[in-house]
Amino acid sequence: MLDDKLKAKLLIEHRPWENEPDFEEWVDKKTGYRCRVKRNESNLSLCGYVSVPIGHKVRGMTYEQADAVGVYAHGGLTFGDKMDGRKWFGFDCAHAGDMCPAFHMRRVAEGSVYPDMVKETYRTFDWVKEETTKLARSLSSVHESIVNDEVMAAAKAAMRGGTNITEELAKRGYVRRETKRG
Repeated sequence: MLDDKLKAKLLIEHRPWENEPDFEEWVDKKTGYRCRVKRNESNLSLCGYVSVPIGHKVRGMTYEQADAVGVYAHGGLTFGDKMDGRKWFGFDCAHAGDMCPAFHMRRVAEGSVYPDMVKETYRTFDWVKEETTKLARSLSSVHESIVNDEVMAAAKAAMRGGTNITEELAKRGYVRRETKRG
């Protein structure tokens, strides 16, 4: 039977992070959202980010608020801020059960291996890229759900008030009224 120190050493012998990219950016074909995977320089784990467009219903939210309205991300959202003039939401792979390579290698080198280290999973670049795409799709889905709820609320308000639904939608910023020039 292998002891914990040997098991932990075996986990880091392969070191996939040494042969993976540290950064990639792409546009998700389904949502049109810009996606990014970036390696954390201090612990060598990967993070996934998605930029939301202007007008997106979670754009003005904190990452905690976006997480609370149902945006899915591995371990929950841990980032929501501007980068490169865009609003990004993101997650990291440094949660309980995730293997952070730098931390893991340091513990093995020091001989201070803890039993749960052998249960940690390194989240590969391909895995994080897939999770980032899932985040883009979740952000899109939550946006559509909020819009649908707002349109339904406008329709109900129009029915109750005896007004036109177009007027109610205009009050909520969904319809632009053209003014006649003359």
